[in-house]
Amino acid sequence: MKNGVLILSCTLFFLGIGFATEREQLEKTATQGDATAQISLGFRYYNGDGVPKDKAKAVEWFRKAADQGMAGAQMMLGEMYATGAGVPKDNVKASEWYRKAAEQGDAGAQSNLGFMYAKGAGVPKDATKAVEWIRKAAVRRDAGAQFNLGVMYSEGECVAKDEIEGLAWFNIAAAAGGAQAVKNRGIAEARVGRDGTLEAQRRSREILKEIEAAKAARASIKGSQ
Repeated sequence: MKNGVLILSCTLFFLGIGFATEREQLEKTATQGDATAQISLGFRYYNGDGVPKDKAKAVEWFRKAADQGMAGAQMMLGEMYATGAGVPKDNVKASEWYRKAAEQGDAGAQSNLGFMYAKGAGVPKDATKAVEWIRKAAVRRDAGAQFNLGVMYSEGECVAKDEIEGLAWFNIAAAAGGAQAVKNRGIAEARVGRDGTLEAQRRSREILKEIEAAKAARASIKGSQ
């Protein structure tokens, strides 16, 4: 039993050394300017993964990566300014960082920027831009954006009310596994009836073709670079 405890203690000791060494190497690489290491270290501090949770340090490392053009880090800075995590809450700065990431194609940032326009938070309220950015995210297969487009069209929020279009987006979001989208789809189907449901299914197929075409176009551009 004593030997077993000793072996276990030694194993944990060496695992601890290994983890510390890996983290130290990550910090060294990040300090040397590697953007991938910087965003990784930002997430370590954000989540408390192997280091004490420290949102301010997370912001510091995310900013370094964001300044090098890392869309994921720009998205996280937008989120942290929007929620006041590690920095004072500032919707203007949140929208600025969301925009940087959104323009690089980050679906989460596109969706969030759309909602900033919908609410007039950090940017002038603009229904057209709200729908534009949320739709960009939806076409990039962001299930939350797909669901929210369904709500917007069904209720006439920021866009002319169109229950068929709304149901079409609920269909797509439900197919992605959204439980709330399944519920809303059922409600929408009851509203539009059988003919409307069939029309929405046809429209869903059109949207899915658009989504696939956009994906192929992105792959083509990436392949040519």
